[in-house]
Amino acid sequence: MRHVRLTALTASGAALGAAAAVLLARGVLRRQAAIARRRIGKPLGEIAPAADRVWRRTNDGTPVELLMLGDSIAAGLGATRRKDTLGARLAKGLARATHRPVRLRTAAVVGSESAMLGAQLDGLPADYRPDVAVIVDGQPQYGVGELIGEFQIYIPSVSVSSIGEGGGSIAWVDAQGVLKVGPESAGSRPGPACYGRGGERATITDAFAALGLVGLSEIGYSAVTIDRDKARSVVGELATKLGRTIEETAEAIIRIAVSGMYTDVSALVSRFGIDPRDFSCLAFGGAGPMMACFLARELNMRETVVPPTPGVLSALGGLIADIKNDFIKTLYTDLASDMGPTIRDEFAGLETRAQAWLHEDQSYSGESHMIYSAEMRYRGQSFELDTPLDPAAVAAGDISAMAQAFHAEHERVYGHSDPTAAVQIISLRLVISGRTARPEFKRHALVSEAASPHRHAEVWLDGALRSVAVFARSDLKPGQSFAGPAVVTQDDCTTVVLPNMAVSVDEYANLRIVPEILP
Repeated sequence: MRHVRLTALTASGAALGAAAAVLLARGVLRRQAAIARRRIGKPLGEIAPAADRVWRRTNDGTPVELLMLGDSIAAGLGATRRKDTLGARLAKGLARATHRPVRLRTAAVVGSESAMLGAQLDGLPADYRPDVAVIVDGQPQYGVGELIGEFQIYIPSVSVSSIGEGGGSIAWVDAQGVLKVGPESAGSRPGPACYGRGGERATITDAFAALGLVGLSEIGYSAVTIDRDKARSVVGELATKLGRTIEETAEAIIRIAVSGMYTDVSALVSRFGIDPRDFSCLAFGGAGPMMACFLARELNMRETVVPPTPGVLSALGGLIADIKNDFIKTLYTDLASDMGPTIRDEFAGLETRAQAWLHEDQSYSGESHMIYSAEMRYRGQSFELDTPLDPAAVAAGDISAMAQAFHAEHERVYGHSDPTAAVQIISLRLVISGRTARPEFKRHALVSEAASPHRHAEVWLDGALRSVAVFARSDLKPGQSFAGPAVVTQDDCTTVVLPNMAVSVDEYANLRIVPEILP
C-alpha cells in the first residue's frame, strides 16, 4: 500500500487548496492514471509517477481535476505526514502538459490547538466544498470508510469530510418561496457574478461582496476585480422573490452556508468525542478567513487563528512534511495465547519492507522512526479499532500486553471495555517515517500598541450598516491589537472579524481572534 501526501497547488504564490486524505492500493492508482493519460492524450510520466496521483477529466472535458491524496495539511502544524509530492511545480507541469486549467479540491483540518477550515482562493476556482478533519496534539485522526468522490475506502486513512457548500454554490428560491443554497455550483467558469466572467446567478461569494465584505482591496494577486454592483444585482433578484432587502437576503445566504458547516462539523466532532469549545479555528486557503469567524462563533470555539499567508499554508505542509509510509499485514484471527510468535514474525517482515522502502526507494540516509499498531475488535463487533502497541510487547510476543492495550483504547474511545471478552486481531500496521529538514519560523519581538486602520468602509454586518476598520495585513505588527468589527485585507485572502471579537497579532505574526466574552 502507498500513502500519497496531501499537498496544495499554487498559482502566483497562492494555494488553490488541498484534497481529500486517503489510502489506496498502488495498482488502483496506476490504472486510474493510465486511463487518464489515454483520455488526455498527453504523457504525464515526466510530471509525476503514475502510481502516486490520480488524474481525471471533468465531464465537459475541461478543466483537468487533480485529486491529491494524503495528509500534509497537518504538516503546517508539525504533525506527522505522508510521502513527499511535487506541490506547486506539479500543478504548473500538469497545466502545461494538458493545456487546460487545473482544478484542485480543497481540504481543511481541525486541531487541538487549532481547527482549520479550508476554502479556495478568492478570484480562483470557486467550485470547492470546504473540508474538515481533526488533529489532536499535532496528530491527524484516522478513520475507515472515507470517500474519494463517490467511492468509499475501507482502510485506515486521515478522516477528511466535506462540510457545507462552497464559495461558488448558487443561491436560489424554490417553488415554495424558500431560499436554498447549493448543491448547484457556478464553478470556476463563469464563477460568481462578482468576478465579471459571465456569471448571472448569486453565489455565497456574491453575498459577501454584496455586503461590502469582499473587494476592499486587490485580491488573488490582482487576478480578479470584484464587481460589487453586479453582486448586488444578482442577490437583488432573489431579494425581490423573497420580499426582503438585498442586505437581508445576502446575510440569509451566508447564514444558510454557515448552518450547513455547523451541522457537518458537529457530526464530525461527535464521531471523535471531542468538544469544539476546547479547540481553535485555524483559517487557511483563500476563503477560510472570510468564513472562519462566522463558524467559530456558532460552534463557540475559543479562538480563530489566521496565519500570515493563509493561501499557502497547505503548500507549506507539503514542503516540510516527513517522508512516511504505512505497511499493513492482514491476519484476521483470534488474539490467542499462541499467536505471539506469529505476530512478532509478521511485524519483523513489515519492518524489513519498511526499511527497504525508506532507505532504498526513497534514498533516505537518516534515522527512521517506526510506530506499531493493530486493527483489533471484540469478537462479534463489526468495526475495528486501531490500537497502538508497545514495541517491547511486539518483540516479546506478549499477547497479554497487546490485549490490555486494546481494552484501554476501547475504554478511551467508547467509555467502556470488557477485559473478559475474546479479542480478534484483524491486521497489523507499521508506520515508518524519516524526518525532513524544518525551517525555523522567525519569532518577532512584540510591540505594545493598538493597530491603526488605513481606512474605514461601510459594510452590512450582523443586521446593521456599520463603519468598520479596514486593515492591511502587511501593516500589522506582532503585539498590535484591535477590536471588531473589522476587515483585514491581503493578496491571498480577506479576513472578516465580527462584532464583539478582539484581535491580537502574536509573535509569529498570526492573527488571534477571540470573543470579547468567552461562552
